[in-house]
Amino acid sequence: MKLFTARQYIPQDLSISVNRGVHSIHDYPPGNKAVGKREFWKIAYIVEGSGILEINGIRHHFRSGYLYLCHPDDEMAYELTESILLYQILFQREFIANELKSLYHAYNFFDLFSSEFVPMDSSLHEQLHVFDTNRNIYALIRRMAHEYEYHDANTGEMLKHQLLELLIELARQSTRSFARKRREEISGIVSDYLYRNYRQSISMQKIANKIGLSRGRLLTLYHQQTGRTIGKTLLDIRLGEAKRRLAESGEESIERICYLSGFTDLANFYKYFRRETGMTPGDYRASARRAGAEPPAGSVSGE
Repeated sequence: MKLFTARQYIPQDLSISVNRGVHSIHDYPPGNKAVGKREFWKIAYIVEGSGILEINGIRHHFRSGYLYLCHPDDEMAYELTESILLYQILFQREFIANELKSLYHAYNFFDLFSSEFVPMDSSLHEQLHVFDTNRNIYALIRRMAHEYEYHDANTGEMLKHQLLELLIELARQSTRSFARKRREEISGIVSDYLYRNYRQSISMQKIANKIGLSRGRLLTLYHQQTGRTIGKTLLDIRLGEAKRRLAESGEESIERICYLSGFTDLANFYKYFRRETGMTPGDYRASARRAGAEPPAGSVSGE
């Protein structure tokens, strides 16, 4: 994997680079799998041409007028069927770190620039990668390129304000995109979050904040789409994990399995487990042992 360093591409006195260039089909032919990462954030606007951009294993088809935004940890590879003309804006977080603190977005768009953000762990990040933009965004990027070439004593401040304007425009565009997709995707986003975090204390308000809904609206939409509550889904995930551990392990204590499965109270664990299976955890383990059973369906994979 190739690493593109900040020293190679970004002048130290600005912490940002804006350039217009060409990527050729010779460098990025069809089937190309050469992956790269960066020490900086990258925004690219496609002026001419088309192709495929693979980011973290997700393939995005792009054409003229598309823009993509990449985190330093994103793993990227181009596949081109024709050369592309593009603008590239490369910058480091420090360039706008102070200003980011005051920015807000309903779908946590600006979390992308948080030091804790991990692209591979985000169920929303892939939807923030590629935008079909408009003339206003193209005009703003051209102004940034002109300012970068002009380069006087105020260029750094001007580019900072222009970059923030661009990011705010992209945040607003992502709001419109999420608003269109929210109803059909809400159950998948929530379920993915529960599977990733079932061992932790789950806050419905925190989930609602991440998605950009009120708590009540979140609960209503999820129930409409799945026919069940978020709480019941979480309980089923935790019970499925407990059943898997009981069936597979003869060494772990039932108390440890209780906590590893996301339950915080042993008495409640016994109550819910008996209600679900008709037997105690100990009886379930003994029954699974006698039958030589595989872990029951519904358990959490990847452990």
